[in-house]
Amino acid sequence: MEVNKIIPPQTNPIVIKSQPVNEFVRKYNIQHLPTTQVNNKNDFQGKVEVFTRDAGLYKGPLGTPVMADITFESVTYTDFITGVKKTTKKITLINVLINVSQAKKIITTEIQGRNGTIKEYIGLDDYNVNINGFIIANNGQSTKSDMIDLQNMCNARVQIPVTCDFLNSFGIFNIVIKDYTFNQEAGGYSKQPFTINALSDEDVVLKIM
Repeated sequence: MEVNKIIPPQTNPIVIKSQPVNEFVRKYNIQHLPTTQVNNKNDFQGKVEVFTRDAGLYKGPLGTPVMADITFESVTYTDFITGVKKTTKKITLINVLINVSQAKKIITTEIQGRNGTIKEYIGLDDYNVNINGFIIANNGQSTKSDMIDLQNMCNARVQIPVTCDFLNSFGIFNIVIKDYTFNQEAGGYSKQPFTINALSDEDVVLKIM
């Protein structure tokens, strides 16, 4: 006996375009449909610190803030060779990079039959200060005048007081210049690079009994 199978009528599938859930509920009048709410809370709210930038020392020639500089104070001394009293100009430079290094003073003693040496620490050496920078003039103008002022300062036969946050943070307020270099650069008519090597110096206070 053959049983007739009931074949359900073919229906076309309902295609619902992607749209926000709330709009979907309103359009199709669907009740009690759980909806997902988007969490707009910032997970970093209250956790990010707000920093205030340093204001800088002053505005440079280009109108940008100068964050660090070095000032070589004016000094007056008597040249012991010529006997002429000389005074250097006060010079402030903003285009510089400074390196500071310091060594310990250690005496090493060799002992026969013992590996290595005996070390005796006797103190700290002077700071070595290396200053690299540029003298910048207006475009098309020579740096000769400023270079001569800096050279006269470097030739001073006394210690040079310096005002510089970076050096002063090491306790360096005076330097004695060992040597200096001025190099020419191709096309650098209005820019003069220089290098100054110096040692830190401290005032010696003599106590007379």
